[in-house]
Amino acid sequence: MEEGGVYTVQTFGPVGQTIKVIMLDTSYFRSNLEVVDGGNYRPNLNQTATILGDVQWEWLDNELRDNPATITLIVSSIQVFHENHPGEKWSNFPSELKKFRKLMDSYKNKNLFVISGDRHYGTLFKDDESGIFEFTSSGVNVANETASVSDAKIIGRCRCRAKFWVA
Repeated sequence: MEEGGVYTVQTFGPVGQTIKVIMLDTSYFRSNLEVVDGGNYRPNLNQTATILGDVQWEWLDNELRDNPATITLIVSSIQVFHENHPGEKWSNFPSELKKFRKLMDSYKNKNLFVISGDRHYGTLFKDDESGIFEFTSSGVNVANETASVSDAKIIGRCRCRAKFWVA
């Protein structure tokens, strides 16, 4: 863990079969969300608005650059690539999402995957721009069983029951 936020990295497994788990802090450094009626959010178009902050961006770049892992999982508390809901998500900060995609493109040969949560349903996405898969898993004990989720990036169907979900 680094000072000024709760982000960390762990590597598991023997050499040649390692999984690196990079856990991001998407709230400590985050700029203010643009709130609209009903507690929903709209994109913050300020080009200096951030989710990770400069120090965490630099740390993430270093972790990906010096990365011999077989598979790398990037964990975000909020969805990265899903854009069609009014809640917290990376697309509320378009410049940060663009920066994330650009960074992922720099390391696309590193077998990168994203794991996210905070939606009370489970989905599997494939981001067209980066080619990266995102697994959203949440609702271990609470689910939005009436969720109507639509996004062309979803693979299969939404899982909206209260239990851990993995594709």
